[in-house]
Amino acid sequence: MFELLPSIKKMVGVPSWELQGQLLILSNCALHELCNDKTKLGNEEESEDVRMIAQTYTEAEAAEKIPEFLEMINQVFTTDCPRATQKIGLTYLASIIKSFPELCDRYLEILLNVA
Repeated sequence: MFELLPSIKKMVGVPSWELQGQLLILSNCALHELCNDKTKLGNEEESEDVRMIAQTYTEAEAAEKIPEFLEMINQVFTTDCPRATQKIGLTYLASIIKSFPELCDRYLEILLNVA
């Protein structure tokens, strides 16, 4: 999936609430995977056979990609985005607030805006 990230990031500006919602769902899933200890490789490199069987990431790969997904969330999940997109974001991003407290202020702002 990471090789498609540049193309995916280009879709952030598309004014379609459906697409924006899908970007939030994708970002949520990616952040869950990148923070999951079961998908992290140890310090020693695994063989490519192991990496083909199960999607795994090194700490460095995770550290590189996490900010990109957070930035995508910050660009899509705004008080100005369509209400449907806000509701999708509130539903899906609730599960990662604990791991990414920097999203909390935006999340609460939008929650209060939707209510």
